[in-house]
Amino acid sequence: MLPFWPENICQKAADGRQGLLSEMTGKAIETLSKNKNGFVLVVEGSMIDWGAHENNLEYVTAEMIDLDQAVELLLDFASEMTIPL
Repeated sequence: MLPFWPENICQKAADGRQGLLSEMTGKAIETLSKNKNGFVLVVEGSMIDWGAHENNLEYVTAEMIDLDQAVELLLDFASEMTIPL
């Protein structure tokens, strides 16, 4: 998925990147779910840690919300599965 990263990938969620993680997660699910053999997808909200190092609650909160939206997409996808995960 690396070639599809948008220019604002390194922006903070609070600075305009909000929702990008879930958008990329959705695209990954769409692409990878076409594989009849299944897939493994790792989604990380790595910028949460950056905000924590700065002791910046607003930064951490915005990043947690961004990750939560991506996890919600993954849970919705998993709930529709008819085979064991």
